Amino acid sequence: MAAFFNPGATARIPITDDVILEQLMNGNLSEIEDFDDDDLEFEPNTLFDQLACENLFDGDNPNADEETSHQISELKCPPVVQPPSTSTPQPPTSIMTQHPPPPRTQSPSTMQPSCPSLSSTSRRYRERSVYLSSERSRSTTSTRGRKSVSTPCSQGNRSASTSSGRKRIWKQVPFVDKLHNYLPLPKKVVRRPIDYFRDYIDNEFIERISHCTNLYYLRTTGRELKSTSSEIAKLLAIQIIMGCVPYPRLPMYWRAGTRLEIVSGLISRDRFFTLRNSLHVVDSDSPSASETGNPLWKVQPMINQIKGACSKLERVPGFYSIDEQMIPFTGRCQLRQVVKNKPRPVGIKNFVLTTSEGLMLDFELYRGARTMFGDTNLGLGPSVILHLAKSIPPGSCVYHDRYFTTVPLIEEMNKLNLHSTGTIMLNRIPDRATIKFKIDSQMTRGESQHFVCEPVTIVKWKDNKSVLLASNCTGSAATIIVKRWDKTIRQYVDVTAPKIVKNYNQHMGGVDVLDQQMECYRTF
Repeated sequence: MAAFFNPGATARIPITDDVILEQLMNGNLSEIEDFDDDDLEFEPNTLFDQLACENLFDGDNPNADEETSHQISELKCPPVVQPPSTSTPQPPTSIMTQHPPPPRTQSPSTMQPSCPSLSSTSRRYRERSVYLSSERSRSTTSTRGRKSVSTPCSQGNRSASTSSGRKRIWKQVPFVDKLHNYLPLPKKVVRRPIDYFRDYIDNEFIERISHCTNLYYLRTTGRELKSTSSEIAKLLAIQIIMGCVPYPRLPMYWRAGTRLEIVSGLISRDRFFTLRNSLHVVDSDSPSASETGNPLWKVQPMINQIKGACSKLERVPGFYSIDEQMIPFTGRCQLRQVVKNKPRPVGIKNFVLTTSEGLMLDFELYRGARTMFGDTNLGLGPSVILHLAKSIPPGSCVYHDRYFTTVPLIEEMNKLNLHSTGTIMLNRIPDRATIKFKIDSQMTRGESQHFVCEPVTIVKWKDNKSVLLASNCTGSAATIIVKRWDKTIRQYVDVTAPKIVKNYNQHMGGVDVLDQQMECYRTF
């Protein structure tokens, strides 16, 4: 069995899942968290470095440095006489070359004997502990009065307890569900398609597109394009029609055998391609001073126009979902990403807020460290939820998946009077030593367990595989019957499921519905 050396106990302790999870920042940070350029603190690479990091950066133990040094000094090692060195000492090539620990004068009677029996990893741990101790004391004095920079493990230790300072204690006690008695939305009069289009792209913005397109064509060719707002409106209409009636090649809409009169009758083929290739929404070839660091400055007016229209949509207490969306794009862009297991894996990542029916209410394009999510103390994933949930009415219920969910996020949403439910990973649960879920092999299909630490409940449900969900509004007290396929008898069977599973499956798919509709009628 694999084991690691514990300097405090001078013994080898078996590595188990609980031991490993305790070293991984106690599960308070998002796995998709980005670190700014200022995060220059040392990041532990080995398990011994992680142990040293936890000992030295423990906020509850200010004497962690002295205790670690004392534990190392108590290692029983036979003294070894070192012969005097005649060669000139060479500077070390390790990381200690950049920031060596301060020299310490010792008398021969107080010097600690070296220990040849220690493994190289233990010696590295001892040297790294001294280095981290000196680094912390140096950074404490040099960063006074400035923004402090914290390491991942120090953030995890600080957030292991609640904001009030108490440690979370998970208990198997009943959880009282919160009511979701939302009033149904009144049916509205169905308007013409052009009216919905003008809610997002009005005549004033079309005039802007025409003006910027003419300027771009004049700068690049030296000739006048003389496009009008009417022509730009026809261009946008043709693009929408092409999304509804897709052809493999654009020129096919004007060819004799495949001619589409609703397209070819509006504008000639050559004029269409000239306008399409010159289409612009900015009137300059270089970004302004305020847009210098924005890689999307050429399309930012269009983004602002759509976001402004989304902000005018009615928001009432109800069910909402937040998820990531991929905007397919294979061109040259520094924001382009590749996300596996997506229908469109290559493109620009977009975080979207929708109703449970799929109506987009807000979005934020992911721009790396430059993304304006405000407070990111809880990690990138929770900051996305808190940013997009600002416009949601109090009392609403927000659903999100495991890439966003953390226990501190759900606690923060509860303070904002917002209900929050999402799947969660085990290493995102802080103080999980008191949570003793059954292993999957000991659970039957349909069985569930829950642990509560107000205002959060963690529910584990076993289907074909087990799933963990966290919520501040719905627990496992109420159950329903769902149909599941049984491979052994080759038919559907009744399986008991907690209400939290039903609600999550029913209301989480808003962004997926939006993606499905966009894929069916993609215009560009």
